[in-house]
Amino acid sequence: PDGSWLARPRGDSSLSGELVLLLAFLEDEHSELAEQAAAAIRADQRPNGDWSRTPDGGADVCVSVAAYFALKLVGDAPNEPHMRRARQAIRELGGADAADAATRLWLALLGQIDFDCCEPIAPEWLLLPDAWQRRVLGGAARDADRNRLTAMAVVSALRPQRPIELARGVRELFLESPEQWGTPAGTVSLSTRLWSTLARLSERAGLLPMRARALDLAETL
Repeated sequence: PDGSWLARPRGDSSLSGELVLLLAFLEDEHSELAEQAAAAIRADQRPNGDWSRTPDGGADVCVSVAAYFALKLVGDAPNEPHMRRARQAIRELGGADAADAATRLWLALLGQIDFDCCEPIAPEWLLLPDAWQRRVLGGAARDADRNRLTAMAVVSALRPQRPIELARGVRELFLESPEQWGTPAGTVSLSTRLWSTLARLSERAGLLPMRARALDLAETL
């Protein structure tokens, strides 16, 4: 109606990869929609095996890990040429060890790593005043940023999981044991980390009076 067109950004496999991971969590990774997303992922793979977040952009380890995992979930064999190239490229980029907080949550959601290896993100940030919420968001005010962090916080708090069997997993992308992975850089703001650390300490002490209220609020967003 406004004169524009709706289309998938060419060369960006991040949404296609995450769509397949979501469908896998819902036990629907063999659906027609999942195969359509997988076809887009294959078409976007670059000659050396990795994937980029933008057309002609640099290699992105997070997008590449999600794309590789998505292709394994729909049935691509790890010994196929495009999968071998992807695996080598990802390991050269630092492996799944170098993935950001969001990608680690996807890995935990599908049973590849423990949630304790993920960045803790407390949903209680939703109860903060608007000014503090902007700090948690790193100064961003877009609904997309707010919704994404909210979703990550809900997953971090509830720890839902659909374990994927070893043959379809991505352990071959790990350079070190997940317990040895460092804190992912540049994924959430310092305020989020401080707030989430406080929430984690409160959780271990059994003091989470605001958790249920925060999760109820997240359902309305």
